[in-house]
Amino acid sequence: GKTSLVDCLIEPTLVEGFGPRAALEEQGPRVTDTLKAEQERQCSLKSTPITLCLPDTRGKTFGITLVDCPGHIQFHDESVAALRLVDGAMLVVDVVEGVMMHTELLIRQAVVEGVPILLCLSKVDRLIVELKLPPRDAYYKLLHTIESVNDLIAQASCGRYPHKLSPANGNVCFSSAIHGWMFTLESFAQVYADHHDDTVGNLT
Repeated sequence: GKTSLVDCLIEPTLVEGFGPRAALEEQGPRVTDTLKAEQERQCSLKSTPITLCLPDTRGKTFGITLVDCPGHIQFHDESVAALRLVDGAMLVVDVVEGVMMHTELLIRQAVVEGVPILLCLSKVDRLIVELKLPPRDAYYKLLHTIESVNDLIAQASCGRYPHKLSPANGNVCFSSAIHGWMFTLESFAQVYADHHDDTVGNLT
């Protein structure tokens, strides 16, 4: 999920045969899977940095260096080392699998390092395609995952972590790397407003 998400962010700049959909169709490797073993296993084994120039909804661009870390608990040391280098952590959680053991360890480590956390709920498409959940059930599934992460942060920080994760606070995003989309509440509202000019006043 994490490596595919990084590929999704840089896919517009890639040549044909790379990216999450190309990897899914066995047409090419994921960009940050640089080791042969990673490509064969389709699993990240080492942390890999990559610098991107990403635009926001206002047209301003930022240079951001992402460190794609392994998700398996056996490579937890790679994530620990990366957390000591970065200014913030994007915690990627599969909405179907939910919070796993490694997720808990990473949250504790992020709190120890004092880095701000951004929650990315990935593979949202699985709620529709695989589980076939109706909208209300999908909403409560997403809400449960966000609340579970917030509870773990509160426990790890003894209630001292300043920022609660919430879509309304702009620190929760939703993604589906395979289908090539990712949004926050603000960016989705901006897209909606751009396509419905008569509702701009109501949204603001």
